[in-house]
Amino acid sequence: MPLFAQAYRPPESQNYKTIEELFSAYKKATESRDWNALFLLGTPERQDCDLLMLVVSAAKSNDEMLRTLVEKHGANWKQFNHAWTEADHQRFMRGIPLVAASLGKQIREKPEMFAAAQSYVARKCDPSSTKVHKLKNLVRHGATAVGESVESRTCIERHYDAKGNQIGQTPRTFSVRSRLWFRQVDGRWHIATENEITPAGAEKGGQKRE
Repeated sequence: MPLFAQAYRPPESQNYKTIEELFSAYKKATESRDWNALFLLGTPERQDCDLLMLVVSAAKSNDEMLRTLVEKHGANWKQFNHAWTEADHQRFMRGIPLVAASLGKQIREKPEMFAAAQSYVARKCDPSSTKVHKLKNLVRHGATAVGESVESRTCIERHYDAKGNQIGQTPRTFSVRSRLWFRQVDGRWHIATENEITPAGAEKGGQKRE
């Protein structure tokens, strides 16, 4: 049985009956940087994959604070702390669902770990903001769907002289489209991983809406 077929019942606060309701919650959490709320919008598989990416980042970045944050919640980042060949990367990408599920069993207080690590990463970067505009190209096939979140992100572009001294800064806004996958469980919609959506459901025979 596929990992994503396991029974799952969301907490009452996550009972979104339509994709539109779920996307509205995604917009609110993204724009307010409510990492805990954003994390809880995902299926268990999505949550474990998000945590896996943070743990791999901790291993690759040599950032002691990030490593401490994930380790505090039981995540073993050391298993990913090695030189990565292209073959290693390809094997990792193919095995993400199993690796994420295994890692998820190690982690205590998953939402707390995600929120703490994401907040730390955001603080390290220059101030930025994200505006979520609309969901486009939504293709639904039964209990799964895929679409694009049209967003704009504003960051600070710093300017330096020949000696490396900062001489100014300018806000820069650019447009992005974030692919979102959705899965319905017991009549409620959640943000999912690509691996939870079958190619047939995402690409063929679906009902497309703007």
